[in-house]
Amino acid sequence: MKKTRILSILIMVILFSFLLRGEDANLEERFQQARTLKKGDEFIKALMSLYQEFPSSYYGQLALLELAQIDILQRDYGEAIKKLRTIYHNEINTKEYWLANAYYKNGQYQEAIISAQNYIFNARDKAKIEYSYFIIIESYIGQKLFTRALNTLDFLRNSEFIENNIPLLHYRSGYCHEMLGNYEQALNSYRKLKMEFPYHSYSYQAEDRMYALSREKDNSVTSEELQEFRNLDPEKIDVTVNEDINLPDPDTPVIPGEDDTYLPDDIETEPVTSLKIYLQVGAFSNPENAAKLAAEIDLILSYDHIIFTKELKGRALHVVAYGPFSSEKELIAVKQMLKEEGYNSFVIKRY
Repeated sequence: MKKTRILSILIMVILFSFLLRGEDANLEERFQQARTLKKGDEFIKALMSLYQEFPSSYYGQLALLELAQIDILQRDYGEAIKKLRTIYHNEINTKEYWLANAYYKNGQYQEAIISAQNYIFNARDKAKIEYSYFIIIESYIGQKLFTRALNTLDFLRNSEFIENNIPLLHYRSGYCHEMLGNYEQALNSYRKLKMEFPYHSYSYQAEDRMYALSREKDNSVTSEELQEFRNLDPEKIDVTVNEDINLPDPDTPVIPGEDDTYLPDDIETEPVTSLKIYLQVGAFSNPENAAKLAAEIDLILSYDHIIFTKELKGRALHVVAYGPFSSEKELIAVKQMLKEEGYNSFVIKRY
């Protein structure tokens, strides 16, 4: 009798596990179908329906994560935080990463730091870990804790995680030194940026920072030092096509109120037959990250994109760019559209 009861229980457990597997397969199918929809009302409706019907299931919670990312894209950070804090499934390990993003953009800097640290502790994705460190750095800067920001920058510089955002690292180091009154160290960081990434947008921002310092009453940077910076002769890297390289992740935070727009003075306003004008939106050491960024932006732009490989000091970078553009008016309109959607971009030329 006892053996029969145990056997019955085992059969029930096996049947229940089969039912669960069948339900998971069905939920996974619904989740994947929702993701194939064009991002819009139908996409949101399908995800919300899946979450509301199966709120505690893995795919129900994954649907909620997708909805929170849409809220972040739409700059509804409070709603994104609310949704993310509802997620508790232990297999969804990117919750803290997106929480850090939402907290930072909502001005909740201390919460952003804690969430970023939680993600770093448990994560394996190097690109997201790198960006999480920059969220911590930006959050310290937002609180004017420049020494802590510098300490984190120094740690990141010597870590295995710094790959895609080296220009930003140099620029932020210079900025923090500048805010602390360490003008010689700031100048060294800006020089390093200029030498390693001469045609990067942050290099031009560094020059703007130095110009501002040279105009101050105490002349923290002299006009001679500024001219020396402008005349630095960096190693030539395809200067003929004037290609910017190694752009940070489009979501990389920037100092509030600053505009990293850089438009060369010699941009053609008529169609070109040799050099073509593009907007670069990213460059990554991992080709999958480049493809992922292009897929995101394809949802909001009707322009073609290209992904090409550029080598810098023995390291391959996979560059994502949109275009070509035949007029300055068209280029500026697209650049503004990208900026409104939260993507930084700058001009490059290619044959």
